[in-house]
Amino acid sequence: MERSYTNYYDREGKRIAKDDIVIYYGKRYHLYFSGDVIGRKDNEKKEEWRLISTEAGMLQEYISLEEAVKDQDGNLVIEKWQLGEKIST
Repeated sequence: MERSYTNYYDREGKRIAKDDIVIYYGKRYHLYFSGDVIGRKDNEKKEEWRLISTEAGMLQEYISLEEAVKDQDGNLVIEKWQLGEKIST
């Protein structure tokens, strides 16, 4: 299956795919495109790629992917297990 990608890259220079999970400030986030949300009422905001937290019971955070990749302190990276990389402990 061919993967679809966003126009953004993580801190390590890896292109971010639409189905990737990313780590930002030590938390896991899924990606979604705000233009795909049915019944969206905030028409004043541009359609963009956003991050949404994955942790159950956590207040949902919605963050612009564009802003997250620019934020050097956030250290946004693609979650390693998705890339088929071994994670050393």
